[in-house]
Amino acid sequence: MAKNIIPNANYFLVGLVIGSVVGILFAPKSGQETREYIAKKTKDANEYTRQKAREVRDRAEDAIGRGKETIAHAVRISSGGPPIFLIAEEETFTFAQSAAV
Repeated sequence: MAKNIIPNANYFLVGLVIGSVVGILFAPKSGQETREYIAKKTKDANEYTRQKAREVRDRAEDAIGRGKETIAHAVRISSGGPPIFLIAEEETFTFAQSAAV
């Protein structure tokens, strides 16, 4: 079933692009206005993409940081560090303090 959906989605996207290009080319605007419109939309899309990429990078860095902390806790536990319930209590307290701010 999923194999049938992907080709249909591709056909839809190709049709969407072709329809958009034809619509822009036959729009009742002058060539200069159309070029300015396309340039503006391209610039807007570029800025939006860069912003989303920064957000994804920031979230990934946060996830990596949390992962490193988790690994450090696991190493501490496995090497005779404090019992797990003490670490959980400490993390819960830290989280509660950060949520209260």
